[in-house]
Amino acid sequence: MDRIQTEMEKHNVLRLSNQESNHLTRECLETALIRLLADKELEKISITELVRLAGVSRTAFYSNYSSKEDILASWMSQVGDELIDLIWPYVLKDDLSGMFRQLFQKIKEDHHQVEILVKAGLPHRLSAALEATILKKDPPRDRKKQYAITGYCGMLNNILMEWYRGAMKETAEEMSEICCALFLPRQ
Repeated sequence: MDRIQTEMEKHNVLRLSNQESNHLTRECLETALIRLLADKELEKISITELVRLAGVSRTAFYSNYSSKEDILASWMSQVGDELIDLIWPYVLKDDLSGMFRQLFQKIKEDHHQVEILVKAGLPHRLSAALEATILKKDPPRDRKKQYAITGYCGMLNNILMEWYRGAMKETAEEMSEICCALFLPRQ
């Protein structure tokens, strides 16, 4: 049987500072978890299996995370940050059509991220990550805005999941038109 190269071995590093080492450890654990999620549910992944694939010790795992869920939350936060950074200029210009178009193009390009969430039974994590990132970037000043953000993120997540389940047949432009019709009030 062929030996599987660990994530840490792939980086082929000799000596790192503590900060660099922690960053690399976190990256290797994240990558290993994502690889494992491609084949099994989060609950069925053991810490032993995770650290072995990552090429780090259990001590290194627990020095950086308290659970597998923490790794997933960190990864989802990064995904949310990337998506919001991509669409934020459109939000600032109040260009809802451009925002949706960019979002759907990016999701289609990086569909493997959605696939991992679906396989792991965690598609709701996408809306939570988007909501958390929006709230960091632009905290609501009142509860009404908070509810609106929560509702829009949930609705968008459901639309994205339906699009994914339908094999992403519609173009980003078509999805933008659908979303604009749903999100913009009729005049």
